[in-house]
Amino acid sequence: KSLAERKAYIEQLRRHSETEKKSKNMSIMDVNNEAVAGLLRAFDYPRMIHGHTHRPARHEHLKAVKDLARRYKIEMPITEAVHAILFENVRPADALTQLMTRQSRPERQ
Repeated sequence: KSLAERKAYIEQLRRHSETEKKSKNMSIMDVNNEAVAGLLRAFDYPRMIHGHTHRPARHEHLKAVKDLARRYKIEMPITEAVHAILFENVRPADALTQLMTRQSRPERQ
């Protein structure tokens, strides 16, 4: 598909997403600013890596993405950290520390 067609499709998906969000109960939506700020202060972290929230216990896509990344040798540290928290009993603070202390390098090579 052409770039224009792909952009139009993306816009259609965004509009659909916004419509869907309006009909959802706020208890399954994103956290509030105060909760995030409190956790960052509690664990003495100066910044947050933004992720994506999901409905409770719906993580089948995460496993598939991690498997694909491994198969194609694509480094996905945030995905790996979230997987470790959800499925490998890694504490969120430990996963975040590992992410924040990993060696910095360009995302594209």
